[in-house]
Amino acid sequence: MNDNLYSPEYLHQITINWSRPIAWNNVDKYNKDWDGGLYYITRTIHAKSGDSSTPIYIGKSIGKISKRVLSHSLNDSNCPFYAERGEFKVRFGRIVSPINYMKHYHFNRLLLTIESALIQEVKPKCNVSQKNQYTPWYDLRIISIGYRDRIPGKINNRDHSNILPRPKWWDGQF
Repeated sequence: MNDNLYSPEYLHQITINWSRPIAWNNVDKYNKDWDGGLYYITRTIHAKSGDSSTPIYIGKSIGKISKRVLSHSLNDSNCPFYAERGEFKVRFGRIVSPINYMKHYHFNRLLLTIESALIQEVKPKCNVSQKNQYTPWYDLRIISIGYRDRIPGKINNRDHSNILPRPKWWDGQF
């Protein structure tokens, strides 16, 4: 296997499959739970003139994805969005390609890089820290499929202008 394939300088392609939106009060009933992934919270306001959806939050989880989502208290976060009117929904994002990603990547840094790139593109209302600058631990081309809402189908984090350099010690390995 080519060692450069998993180096930080290599452009890695990651595919994420986004679930159908799930009502906030049904997240605990979600029966397709898995370890590690991403989630995307939106708020929809229903009006006679049409529905409007707002991206609220994008997050990551190393453990059970629904447990991480439920750890957010709607009225207790950095951005208390529960006080706002509307219907809150969550989409879960599962990395489907490459299949062996957990074996070859530092999983938390891979998720941090994906989360930050998604935040940079979507600019959800309640994500604050990664909107200004972030460290891309990996150079990624992110392909989003499924029910992605405002998440672009293709993201290349090399195109982001607000990135911070990786530490010199980082070689992409565990």
